[in-house]
Parts: sequence; structure tokens; C-alpha cells
Amino acid sequence: MHVENAAVVQRLVHLIAIQMMTVRFRSVAPIKMSRSRNAPFSFVNILQYCKYCLCKGFTGIFLLLCREFVLLFVLKKRACYMIEVKDLKFSYNTVDRAVRGVSFSVNDHEWLSIIGHNGSGKSTIAKLLVGLIEPQGGSILYDGEELKEETLNKVRQRVGIVFQNPDNQFVGYNVLYDIAFGLENHLVPREEMRALIDEYTKKVDMQDYLSREPETLSGGQKQRVAIAGILAMNCDIIILDEATSMLDPQGTEEIISLIEELHKKYNKTVITITHDLNLAKMSDRIIVMKSGEIIKTGTPEEIFMERDILLSSNLDMPFSLKAAYQASKTELNDNKELMDALWEYHSRM
Repeated sequence: MHVENAAVVQRLVHLIAIQMMTVRFRSVAPIKMSRSRNAPFSFVNILQYCKYCLCKGFTGIFLLLCREFVLLFVLKKRACYMIEVKDLKFSYNTVDRAVRGVSFSVNDHEWLSIIGHNGSGKSTIAKLLVGLIEPQGGSILYDGEELKEETLNKVRQRVGIVFQNPDNQFVGYNVLYDIAFGLENHLVPREEMRALIDEYTKKVDMQDYLSREPETLSGGQKQRVAIAGILAMNCDIIILDEATSMLDPQGTEEIISLIEELHKKYNKTVITITHDLNLAKMSDRIIVMKSGEIIKTGTPEEIFMERDILLSSNLDMPFSLKAAYQASKTELNDNKELMDALWEYHSRM
């Protein structure tokens, strides 16, 4: 029996860590499981670990593992996805719906891009996911637990968001105090704050800018500070809402590189809200939105072969796709083999 559910693995490791801290064990054999989101998780893994815990006398951990085994394989109560959005609806007025019955899921450690033109509803989805606005219909579930007023603080401890305008999220008078502001809101002890700030500003290459004021930083540097704050708060889900749209080419390249590192090196679940197909093509999966609805879901390769959908969505197409579009207006359009090759070329870049 196998379950493709990395969220279960995360929960299992979390329980073990809690028990280890409780009984003050300093070491325990590592769980040898792949960190890939697509890796199957067998009940044999749990049984083997139960046997190990019994041999070592780790009774508390053994009981927790037994509980997880029953929930997962007997009662089957564990959620299949890290995030589940079901029939979500929202409107800013009484006339038009910004989001029209949208449903999708996000896997643990997945990089999902939601793309669409202005007014497609993609940024509204981002606000709904972090509880900045309340759904008028449908539900959002994190590991099977619905996002609502009672669970909002718990969800926000797991989810960080980087907004389009970097100036809108810089609240401290310098880099150091901006990151410290988020940590204080999460009640992190003051003696731990500086160590966390030093650690994560190094990871985003901003350790030499701690005393710098926001007006002396570029847009890309401000976005990196925002990401450092999210990492310091140990968020495992990062949402970037048009985070590169106001940056120059160098700043855009820096943030894209950092997003890729967060996903691959730090195993973060990443959701990018964007109209930039150059950014979207790096993700694991793409959702295309139009007029508040999902019109297509698939891998980048699958999405980029749907030329009519991309053209109808008024997206900012990369050069190779623009070349194919311009060629389609000339006699070259009669050469189907050439046109298909141009679109397939970009889908495989």
C-alpha cells in the first residue's frame, strides 16, 4: 500500500520531533525517505520505524507512530493535498464575480504558477489563500483543516506572501527591524531573533544591508528582504503575487533565481501569481485563469502547446511564442510543421 502524500511525511516527522523534545532525546535514527513530493510513502516505513522505537525503548514515539498508522491506513483521515480549494467564489461588488467557483489543489513541495491577464482573478486567489479577504462561497483547506477565523492565525504561521509592490510590505525603518517586526508578531524570543535574522539574510544575500533604510534599496533587494522575513518565520508555503512585475530585468532575474532556490534547495511549497510566462515555465504546474475561472491546468509543456488559450488570455508571451504568433499572420502559417515546431521549441526551453 502506498500513499502519495508528502504532507503525511511532514506531519509524521513533526510528531517525532515534538516527542523527542519532550523526552529530551538527543538522537534518533534518521528517517530515510525521499524529500520529493512525488515519492510514495509505504506503511512498511511506519512499521519498520515502530520496530526500531520498541528496540530502543522509545515508547512515546512508538505510540505516536501507531496513532499515525491508524489514521492514515485504517481510518484514512489524512488529507491528500497540502492545500485544497473547493468551489471558491468572491465578488468585490454585486455585479461581477472576481472568482467564479474555482477548485484546485496544491501538493506539498510543489511550485504552482497561476497565470492570467489583469482582472482574471489570480491576485484575488492569493488574497483568499492567506485570509486577507473572506470567501463568499466554497472553502480553502490546509492539510484537511478549513481556513476560517478560528484557524487563521495557525495558517498564517505557515504561509508567507510577497506582494507586487515591495514598498507596501516594508514596515521597519531598516532591514534589521523589518524582519524583526514579523518575528515579534510570532512571539519569537528576543534572544533568538538576531540569530534568525543573521541566518536568513545570508541565505538571500542581504547580510550586509541590515542597517540600510528602505529608500536606499532596489526593488529586488526589498523583495529579498520580504523573502528573508518569511524564511525566518519558518513558513513552509510562499505565495508571490506578481513579485517581479515592478522590477527591472536584473531584479527580476535575482528574484526568479531565489524562487528556484527556495523550491529546490529548501523544499518550500511555492505559488507564483504572474502573467510572465518566462517565470511560469519554471514551475511544476500551471493554472490558466480568465474572467474568474480556470480554463486550463497542466504542466508548462502542456500549457505552452495551447496557443489559442494563451493568445485569448492576453498574456505577455516570451519571444519564441511571439515569433510563432507573428509568423502565423504571414504565408508561413501555411507551413503547419514549422508553426508547430516554433510552439514546441518554447515549450521545451
